[in-house]
Amino acid sequence: MRKYLKRIEVWQNQATDDTFGGNLVTEVKLSDSWCNIKSVPVNKYVDFGLDTADQSIMMETRWRNELDYMQEGVFFKYMGKDWFPTRLYDMDLENEKIVIIATMGK
Repeated sequence: MRKYLKRIEVWQNQATDDTFGGNLVTEVKLSDSWCNIKSVPVNKYVDFGLDTADQSIMMETRWRNELDYMQEGVFFKYMGKDWFPTRLYDMDLENEKIVIIATMGK
């Protein structure tokens, strides 16, 4: 049986040339990743430094060298919503399994 059952899309806001001498900010899909997702329990919000008014999730996934999950402008799309990373934890200290705490965009 598979360990990771949910699929997320990894996106980034990037400036692109608008051919008139300016730039437009566009969303560029970087990749898809398999992960496990669960909601952050309300009693853990303070532990993670989160605002209780925001909805947050924990995404457990494998580390990928080609993706910088905490780079500026990176966000995730899952079930039609945008999720923005706030914390990243290396679970086994070997850059193999990571947990990303993300809050829903408004």
